[in-house]
Amino acid sequence: MPTALVHGDRKAAREAAESVREEIVAFGGEAITVYGDCADWNDSEALFKTAIDAVPSGGSLGIGEGTYELAAPYSFALDAGGGNIFYCCIPILDKDMHAYGDGVGKTILKLAPWQRSSSRHVAMVMIRGTGPFAPGYSAFSMEGIAFDGNRQYQ
Repeated sequence: MPTALVHGDRKAAREAAESVREEIVAFGGEAITVYGDCADWNDSEALFKTAIDAVPSGGSLGIGEGTYELAAPYSFALDAGGGNIFYCCIPILDKDMHAYGDGVGKTILKLAPWQRSSSRHVAMVMIRGTGPFAPGYSAFSMEGIAFDGNRQYQ
């Protein structure tokens, strides 16, 4: 059961939320929080970050059918000294969680045009722990999601 939902359009988001809410309540759980749909946001990556930040340890994020175009505004250093800067669309730090879509070809995370260049490296999703045994290293999973790097427009 998802603890947060992201969906491509308002009607589908509302219907999915009500369906999942009914299932969770029927099993004695708490109602979920729906953060909105990408049609209402100018920057889908902010919606995803908000939803991921809200998922508790051991929770899940359901991503509805649709193509989500994401810019890469979040920077992170690969080197301990702060060097080798990369940018990402969706940063996930120290999260023990599961993210899933409606299926490959149905839920597509697509890199927005002109995000990557020879001097600006991009990873669509950055999953990492902030310590050597942090949960981000081994307790994260994704399924049913396609990633489109939009190579033609990079």
